[in-house]
Amino acid sequence: MEPHKAKLRLSITILTIFACVMELRVLVTGGTGFIGRHLVRKLLERGHEVAVFARNPADIPGVTFFTGDIRDGARVNEVIEIYKPEIVYHLAALVSYSASKKLLFEVNVGGTKNVAEACLKNDAKLVFMSSVAAIGEHKGITNEETPCKPFSAYGKSKLAAEKVVLEACERGLWATIIRGAPAYGEGGPQWRVIIPMIASGKLPMIGPGTTPTHLVYVENLTDALLTIPFHEDANSQVFIVADEEPITLLHLYKLILDTLGIERKIKRIPVWLAKLVVWLSQVSAKIRGQEPKITLDFLKVMLAYRHYDISKAKSFGYEPKYSTDEGFVKVIEWCKREGLIHL
Repeated sequence: MEPHKAKLRLSITILTIFACVMELRVLVTGGTGFIGRHLVRKLLERGHEVAVFARNPADIPGVTFFTGDIRDGARVNEVIEIYKPEIVYHLAALVSYSASKKLLFEVNVGGTKNVAEACLKNDAKLVFMSSVAAIGEHKGITNEETPCKPFSAYGKSKLAAEKVVLEACERGLWATIIRGAPAYGEGGPQWRVIIPMIASGKLPMIGPGTTPTHLVYVENLTDALLTIPFHEDANSQVFIVADEEPITLLHLYKLILDTLGIERKIKRIPVWLAKLVVWLSQVSAKIRGQEPKITLDFLKVMLAYRHYDISKAKSFGYEPKYSTDEGFVKVIEWCKREGLIHL
């Protein structure tokens, strides 16, 4: 190994050990959500003092709980002022491809501004959980320097929120931005539905399924959240976090069926037909005054070309412990234990 790389790895190792052994006072917004619960668990396991800020109370042993809405700037500042965290993980967000742009910006941009301003005022470090949705779709390998062209209102709101954080950094805030790939894992809201549907044959594959998609196992993502921000040079930086390599939906379908011991030909429908069905569903929902179960934006997200370069995150200590195959096998087994899959 080259001397400078060996020195960098030693520095990262020391910082990671420091983060593990030093007890910190940590506040997690959105700590009752999918990623939040996994992060809180790991923070507690490492001996940190943890508080959660969320809209609705939840029973999480060993955690101080604050209720409130991140759109309420006074309440956000009050909580941070009272609790005095050394670091705030801002995970609370509205993740939706059917909500109005106005609501998405109120929660994701306005809420983030409130958290950033409160951190700046109370001298707390901020780790902002953004999303690769802020980048949009690009053919080829995407990195942190790739121009951002989000196509969904959700992605636009996350990019605007990033700009809010970076602007606060210019005024003295210490912050790190993590752009997570679409996350999956035990307890995840999407895959707990999708995996059983694939297993039962009720969810056909859209198109040939050969386009690469890049995801992140929640255990890998939370490891990154607990590693990268403790690097002294992570301030005012943006990092893409994903699993080591992308996969294809065809591979994922086969993995699910093989893991469950199911021998079945994979059903397919053409992309044009899927778009037509989703469009008709959107129109029908609008006529009935209801929220559509799936939108064309969400379908585009599902079919988007994804291949992320995670070398920057790895240079700051991130090492994916689980491959995507290993992660999904764990999620499939979890779905079986929860009684979600009926063979």
